[in-house]
Amino acid sequence: MDVLQKYLKDLSVAGYSRNSIVYKQKFLEQMSRIKKIETWTKDDVDNYLYQISQTKARATVENAKTCFVSFFKRIGQPEKVSHLTIKMVEGTLRRDELLTYDDVIKLIDATDSVLYKALLIFLFESGARINEVLAVKVSDVMETDIGMVVHVHQTKYGVDKRRVICIYSASYIRNLLTYLNLGKGDYLFPSPKNLKRNHGQPVSLNSQFVPHLFREIAKKAGIEKPVNPHAFRHACATNLVLQEYPESLIKKGLGWKPTSRAINRYTHVVDDDFINARLEKEGVVQPHEKPQQQIKLAEPIQFSDDKTILRRLVVENQELQKKVADTEKLAADFEEMKKAFGLMRNTDGNYTFNAVLKELPQKKKKDGVIGLISSEKLDDGK
Repeated sequence: MDVLQKYLKDLSVAGYSRNSIVYKQKFLEQMSRIKKIETWTKDDVDNYLYQISQTKARATVENAKTCFVSFFKRIGQPEKVSHLTIKMVEGTLRRDELLTYDDVIKLIDATDSVLYKALLIFLFESGARINEVLAVKVSDVMETDIGMVVHVHQTKYGVDKRRVICIYSASYIRNLLTYLNLGKGDYLFPSPKNLKRNHGQPVSLNSQFVPHLFREIAKKAGIEKPVNPHAFRHACATNLVLQEYPESLIKKGLGWKPTSRAINRYTHVVDDDFINARLEKEGVVQPHEKPQQQIKLAEPIQFSDDKTILRRLVVENQELQKKVADTEKLAADFEEMKKAFGLMRNTDGNYTFNAVLKELPQKKKKDGVIGLISSEKLDDGK
């Protein structure tokens, strides 16, 4: 096992998430194409970081530092990276670019797809990452005495699952389950083109397709703000801060580590809201209309979506055709058996041998079996 493979194995044993391991693996393999990574010197590391700092974003440079530091410390060569300082990069969030309740309502109204409606509202309400949402299966959805609860898989930090209470999205998810007739083993948000691709295995929506899908829906809704899967996470976090949820609960609900500083990005946004509120209160600017704080629930579905009905009928027809084919094969096999053994049905509904094969007694004698098979009854099912 070479040095890089041993390093990746150590990360896995240490409990790093698969996404984190894959990211580091791709980066270090790319560096090894320049020069075998374990042979890099301190100057090699510094030269590379300087080169990418001239053309790449600061976040890219900091990510490269993280990979270098993690690798060389674990293989026992910390002197090559001991001088590096990793700084957290926080993107700039503008309040006027964040999705609001009204925006989400417009997006839901802009699509006729039951699948896309459920995906939009669940992303907004859960604040989950897109890969976490697409990993949810129907078996993760539970109806409880407090309402619908969905178990969301953690993908970034390798934590098992977290529970999300669905207040607004529950009615949309119920419509989705009814419309597509999904089973326990299916993904909650399946591929719309074929629910059973990949040799009969369930297939979820493609995470690379979703951003394109959302841009198309946003265009129909007339929304010019950035509308991508992560925008719903930003909107959810901002709303939780605005509603004054405790910081510990927000971190738990969004799947952040207790030590995470990501919430600081959203408190800055709230500061902007406070400043705007003061300006409105003092009459410096005209007051804005209060944003709508509720999302309408989905009406119970009426089977009026022709495409969805057709997809469902196609699946049911395929299952029915398979059952018919299996039944016909059994009937054909039974007819062959009747011919081979000369079976005839009596008036009492049982079968009897109409003729005894001449070869059978001889064969039995050769095998050392005494006696002949005579005409006898053969009950159904025997």
